[in-house]
Amino acid sequence: MPYTSQTLIDKIRQLYPTLRDHSIEVVAWRDEEQGTWVITLRKGDHTLTTYLDTVEADQCIESNRCLYLGLHVAEFLANFEDPSLVV
Repeated sequence: MPYTSQTLIDKIRQLYPTLRDHSIEVVAWRDEEQGTWVITLRKGDHTLTTYLDTVEADQCIESNRCLYLGLHVAEFLANFEDPSLVV
């Protein structure tokens, strides 16, 4: 299923509204050479980059299932629960 990076970003924001609540930037782009989507979460000096294969990205878009990315979102958000980690 073809879709744009903005479509994937919108879906990620829909699935994880906490990202918007915490003003976390979401960037997505397709790495054609590797055949993956590169997803970056960014807030201030904190950055997390992860990769979704095409099957996982398709599941996010089509069925609202994005388990692997959800684990990384939770990990990134946990950094902001500890005030010593926030710049």
